[in-house]
Amino acid sequence: MSSNPTFPGSTSASGATKDAMNTASDAAKQGADRASDMAKQAADRVSDTARQAADRASELGRDTVDKLDSSREPVAQGFQRTADAIRSYAPDALSDKAHSTADAIEDAAGYIRSRDLRSMASDLTQAVRSNPGPSLIAAIAVGFLFGLVMRRSD
Repeated sequence: MSSNPTFPGSTSASGATKDAMNTASDAAKQGADRASDMAKQAADRVSDTARQAADRASELGRDTVDKLDSSREPVAQGFQRTADAIRSYAPDALSDKAHSTADAIEDAAGYIRSRDLRSMASDLTQAVRSNPGPSLIAAIAVGFLFGLVMRRSD
């Protein structure tokens, strides 16, 4: 008499156990394959979404630069009108200083007309690198003035 029970379709318990283990192993492999495929699909979707978001951000950035570039001429015209007004209304006692100020403002208007936004940014970067101390002081002053304006607007 055998101590191992027999199952229908199997010659011994160990054969049935091996069959069950193989079936479980195959099922686990299929499950792992499916999970891997799903993870890859999810990663692909995330990657596609991130790429689309980056493309949209880049497009928005280009649109913003284009809009800023198109506003250069009105800004230059405003500078020119300011220079003309300074020359016209300056008292005789301040005429020399007023004219030199108007000339500097007129030069700024010409600079704005002749350069695009990217080249102005490049010039600013170069100026800051060449003069870090004064640039830091100017940035602090502008920040302070901006803070005062924002506080008063509340």
